[in-house]
Amino acid sequence: GQHIYLGRGEKQSNGANKASILADTMEAIFGAVYINHGMERAKELILRLVAPMLEDGELLGAATDWKTVIQEEAAGGKLGDVLYEVTGTGPDHARSYTATLWIGERELGQGQGPSKKEAEQEAARASWKLMHPNQALPQL
Repeated sequence: GQHIYLGRGEKQSNGANKASILADTMEAIFGAVYINHGMERAKELILRLVAPMLEDGELLGAATDWKTVIQEEAAGGKLGDVLYEVTGTGPDHARSYTATLWIGERELGQGQGPSKKEAEQEAARASWKLMHPNQALPQL
């Protein structure tokens, strides 16, 4: 992230660490390699950078939509409604959010992040780990 050229607003709001900006940048790099060097070179680059992450359950779990996983599990198990309680602190340009996930009357995990969405995802991930203490992260 520190090598991405960002505008002043994104710099102030920690844009160099935002998953969406990092993902968009990697997509642009892969596209540029494909356009300039062809499919084979782009494939080599993608496999070199991405393949090791596919073998790491923790990293692979980072790409999981935890909110959907929790929502489906709550609905399938008739556990109750899923609710996120979110609070924010700090100035507008450097806001930090904390989310607490509730299923029915039960308070589960908490998560923090630079956006409400990321804090909710982290709360859902933490909740899944609390609900499944002896299981590895799912390979979705």
